Amino acid sequence: MKKGKIACILTIVLMITSVSFDSKVLALKDKSDQEHSLTNYNYSEWYWTETEVLTPTSGLESWYPEMAIDSQENIHAVWRDKQDFGSISGTDSDIWYMKWDSTTEAWSSPFLISEDSTASAFCRDPKIVIDEQDTIHIVWSDNTNDLLGSGSDEDIFYINYNSITDSWSAIEVVTYQSLALAYLPDMVVDSSGTVHIVYTDMTPFGSVGADMDVFYQTRSNSTGLWSSPNLISTLSDSTSTSSAMTVSSDNIAHFVWMESHDYNSDGTDIDIYYKKKDLNTGLWDSSLILLSPESDGLSSYPSICSDSQNSVHIIWSDQIPSYDSDLLDDLYYASWDSVQEQWSLTTEIITDDSLGETGRSDICVDLFDNLHIIYEDLYFGVGTYRLYHKFKLFGSDEWSQPTYVSSESEDWSSQYQYSLTADSKGYIHSLWADNTDFDGAGTDYDLFYKKFVGSPSSPILLEIYPKSTTDTQVNLRWVDSLGATSYKIYRDTTFIADTSSLTSIGSSSNSSFIDTITSPNTYYYAIVAVSDYGESILSNVVFVEILTESDGHGFFDSFDWSMALTVGGSLLGLQIIVAVTIYFVLSAKIKKLSVKKTSKKTKKKTSKKK
Repeated sequence: MKKGKIACILTIVLMITSVSFDSKVLALKDKSDQEHSLTNYNYSEWYWTETEVLTPTSGLESWYPEMAIDSQENIHAVWRDKQDFGSISGTDSDIWYMKWDSTTEAWSSPFLISEDSTASAFCRDPKIVIDEQDTIHIVWSDNTNDLLGSGSDEDIFYINYNSITDSWSAIEVVTYQSLALAYLPDMVVDSSGTVHIVYTDMTPFGSVGADMDVFYQTRSNSTGLWSSPNLISTLSDSTSTSSAMTVSSDNIAHFVWMESHDYNSDGTDIDIYYKKKDLNTGLWDSSLILLSPESDGLSSYPSICSDSQNSVHIIWSDQIPSYDSDLLDDLYYASWDSVQEQWSLTTEIITDDSLGETGRSDICVDLFDNLHIIYEDLYFGVGTYRLYHKFKLFGSDEWSQPTYVSSESEDWSSQYQYSLTADSKGYIHSLWADNTDFDGAGTDYDLFYKKFVGSPSSPILLEIYPKSTTDTQVNLRWVDSLGATSYKIYRDTTFIADTSSLTSIGSSSNSSFIDTITSPNTYYYAIVAVSDYGESILSNVVFVEILTESDGHGFFDSFDWSMALTVGGSLLGLQIIVAVTIYFVLSAKIKKLSVKKTSKKTKKKTSKKK
């Protein structure tokens, strides 16, 4: 009876381990295929599209552009403009919004954001972010007199757009407690929908002096209430400004800013500082990190982003003679490695190939964790700043050569204020203000836009099983290529090295295709991903042997013995190990129970004798 129970248990264990092991193997294969696909872009053939002018009807100044992209690949842009679009705002400086619809592939008309601003108000420094629910969040600085108790000073204003209800919220005053100049905001929204902003303020809160300091506030997603200002530049007794922030996926808020402070006897020059806060615990890290210790000049305009590994990347403009002896501003880079849990050992110069002087910059990370930067540079000594782009592949130590972004701009023109972001397909989008008279834009500052694009990643064809079959319906499946809109399928009776001499046998808009074979032979298949920007390199090649009914012996004719033996051997080995282990465990328990029962019987017999 006991042996029967053990045999029954072992049978169940063998069945469970077989199913579990097979599922894990398939899951690991799918994950491996996906990771392979995500590293197969050929950036050497990518390019920037032609410039598109977004504000051709503006005859005044379009400045401070920022943009964000939602989950549907719609592009949302905000900027400051003096143009009275639609005769609704006057000629004061207002904040405007427009959207590129990914379905219609067209930009909307400008929409007035700062509608509550007075005619004499001065609006600037807009920022835009989009949360996981596709809610749009916008902040800007505005000196509208006494709006919602804001006073006559310049304050930070906020508004949001709910994509579900298709409605804009009322304007909120973030810095209603401020009594002085509050401007230069940066903003992030975390996974819970909490809005985080960092900004410069001259208000002497508490014991804080009347110098410029960096403050931080949050807006609760559940209550819609703003927190009180939190001082970040706690050690500063001079100017602290140009702050930027990011929140990594582990819920850590990271802050950078420029500050003039003699920290650890590093001098009173302006340096770049870093601080972080754990949003899980609400605690600030006690350490203040000086990122530019080698600099004795002006360290300025920091920009920051975080990747999917929770590593942090920071760039800024600086003069460091030990890196570049020309004493001109260059772009520098530092990073926090979340895996090694340490800062980069040395500061890295990015624009050592520049013959001129670099200025402001922006940085973003794409879905592959590649870094992208856009920056202004007097490259090749053209006499005016131009916009350039560089990227750094994930795991690489090298930055790419610079690519000229503002290629349609005139030699005498000026590019001013710009934004860089990546979409879910890996494309990079750039938006900036430019006074080039391009495509009828005029010589006023207008918004220029272009995109860094290329062919899709190479698709991964899954193996065909069984390898030999009498079935004339061949089912092809593959891992989707990012950016692909369709796929071309190729077939030949010899190995496919290229498709120059082949004609596609069909196409598919999804990740599968059924091919019908009319005659027995060995057939090889390969596919190419297609997008609006080109075709991918050829996929891997798979094959199948189509047999006639007379070639085989029934069912086993199409059976893949090599695969069966491989998988069967692996499963059998694992099952034997598990079964033997359980057998010994159960045997020990049964033996223990037998000993206990024998002991009880012995005690009963002894008791009866007594």
